[in-house]
Amino acid sequence: MTAPLPDHFNIANFAEPFVLLAVQSIFNRKVRKELRKVCKEFCIIRGSLMSHYRIAFNLLCAVLVVGCSNSIKVSGTVVFDDDQSPLTVGTVLLQSNTHVAKGQIDSAGHFRISSVNNDDGVPPDVYRVAVLGAVKMLERGINESTGMPVSREPILLIQSKYMDPKTSGITFDTSKDKVLNIVVERASPK
Repeated sequence: MTAPLPDHFNIANFAEPFVLLAVQSIFNRKVRKELRKVCKEFCIIRGSLMSHYRIAFNLLCAVLVVGCSNSIKVSGTVVFDDDQSPLTVGTVLLQSNTHVAKGQIDSAGHFRISSVNNDDGVPPDVYRVAVLGAVKMLERGINESTGMPVSREPILLIQSKYMDPKTSGITFDTSKDKVLNIVVERASPK
């Protein structure tokens, strides 16, 4: 027999710990054990014979359907501050306290942010922004017999502060805008 749920019960608020544990359990054995324990307790409280994995899966699906339906499509460009030319390599990273999303920068400096699937958008939130992988490889000579580079050295194209969401100084509020135009400073020449 299943106990009745209170009138003020909200599946999204209730399921959040299960979803976080389910996602984290993919990467961490200790979290998987915790998920099993929490789901077993839920089975006992609710009087259900459902397996704890089935409960976690159902809650995850419910939250994804509810949570992803209000995703916001975010796109934009990355340009250099000195001449407004586009940055043509790298990834834009958006990070909030609860979400992470990214978008690959194309050859024209444009990007589209995705959370899970291509072009699925992001949940509404205030995000800190970083630009990762903005490097070019400098080749230091060619092997004459193979024609291959002998050594390659990565050269930063942007200042290193932009590679960390905590130090970039760039924030983005999806409730105010859907276009994120980023202006970065070139790295100092060595």
